[in-house]
Amino acid sequence: MNSIEIQALRTLWKTLAPFLGFIARREVLLAQAGLKPVRITPSEIDRVAVTNAITTAGLACIPALRSTWINSDKGKGGWSSAMAAEGEGAEFRHLYVATNQVSANALRNAEESESPEKFGRELLIPSCCRHMFQRHAEAAASVQNDFFVYSFNSQEADCVIEVPWELNLGAQYFDSSLISHYPCSPLCEDSLRIARLAARIVGTIDPIAMKAAAHAMQMGTLYTEHHGVHLLPDPSRNKRGIRYSSDGVRSTGACPLQQALASGSLVTHDSSGNINVYENEKIFHVTSDMARILLPIVGNAR
Repeated sequence: MNSIEIQALRTLWKTLAPFLGFIARREVLLAQAGLKPVRITPSEIDRVAVTNAITTAGLACIPALRSTWINSDKGKGGWSSAMAAEGEGAEFRHLYVATNQVSANALRNAEESESPEKFGRELLIPSCCRHMFQRHAEAAASVQNDFFVYSFNSQEADCVIEVPWELNLGAQYFDSSLISHYPCSPLCEDSLRIARLAARIVGTIDPIAMKAAAHAMQMGTLYTEHHGVHLLPDPSRNKRGIRYSSDGVRSTGACPLQQALASGSLVTHDSSGNINVYENEKIFHVTSDMARILLPIVGNAR
């Protein structure tokens, strides 16, 4: 990117700051850089301002033809993709953003076709990840339509999953991620390439914001379907699970598991779904058959 292009990206990034979070603005940056068309979902009150800012920057921005209705989540801080009947749940209207009208229309038409494969192709999601999505779509839809547990699987006895920090989607529940699709595996090379490109672009435009997002992604993740998602500072693996610092634990909401993690220093999860939190002795136990622990890998460590 030349200096003029960087300045244009930086201007739009700052203009959108009052209306969109990190993830949505990161997506718009990628669209503005000509890397892919994107879909974002601003609040209804901000939709006009967001549209005006994007079109003023010279991008195409068109609304969905109809609203989408989403059921309230259970335990993940508002992160639910469970579809609801019209008039039920929360109402959203997507925006489709691209460098030109043709691409924006193609993305909207792909979603309107109700073909996840077609929509994924328009979003340039890697084929391996699109296929994973299709394989698990029915199972995910039967719960809260979250694909986290299908992206991150473990064959390890302690159920700890090592993942490059750039692919730690646990941070997306705290508005910090570098991709907007679920990778087919913790080591998906195509997803990692996309994530690292996004990190370079955001880091060039706003190093402070990128550093904050990276900090969240480099924390350990304890994901559960109904007992919150939790980020664990200074994670390290031991023979039982993940040891962490209780100072700075971040959770999607208050719950007994969050309270225990804030007092503990070790969390374990086994193949039977048992989650245990320890501070010397066990201080909390809960069973969740849809849970994962991610250990982000920073640098070349493995």
